[in-house]
Amino acid sequence: MKSLMEEASTIFKAIEKGWINAGKPKEFSVKVYEEPEKNFIGMTTKPAKIGIFFEETQKAEQRSRYTKQADTQRPTPRPAPERERPAREPREVQKVEKKEPLPPKVIQESREPREPKEDLGPIWNDEMVASTKEWVAEILSLMGQGSVPFTINPKRFHLRIEFSGSVLENKDKQKHLFALLSGLIMTMLKRQHKRPLRGYKIVLTELVV
Repeated sequence: MKSLMEEASTIFKAIEKGWINAGKPKEFSVKVYEEPEKNFIGMTTKPAKIGIFFEETQKAEQRSRYTKQADTQRPTPRPAPERERPAREPREVQKVEKKEPLPPKVIQESREPREPKEDLGPIWNDEMVASTKEWVAEILSLMGQGSVPFTINPKRFHLRIEFSGSVLENKDKQKHLFALLSGLIMTMLKRQHKRPLRGYKIVLTELVV
């Protein structure tokens, strides 16, 4: 039995990394020593640490070969003889006259025209926009990107936060960061203003000139 220690941002990535380095064994066991820790932005501050225990690939292949040879040496069972079934006596067949289907009844329903639903305006108010602006500015300051300008525009069911520059150089990481901040800001608005905000969405984008 061999073992490997691996670290990664998540437990799943650490297990996958250890499994590949171990030679992709078919049978293995995993023990989690340390779980990952993240800050309020969602960035990993402490990686996950796991141990993977496995057997050598050569021993596992030899065992599979021995089992295959044992299966081939076993005698194949003979099929059981078929029993003769007694002949059934013929039954009288009764003719059934087909009845023509009745024409479907036409039912007319009188439906009254429905009144159009009231067009509700946006639920975002000045207080919620101000709170969002304060939180975004604080998060950018903690990341060292306080000089990046941004605007907040409430549009019906969406609250758009548009940045005039890049927050992160890597576009994939920036996209992941925007998704985390969108969920975080929505949760904070629900708790502070005690509104469900069902069907509403916060969108963070970078303006491309």
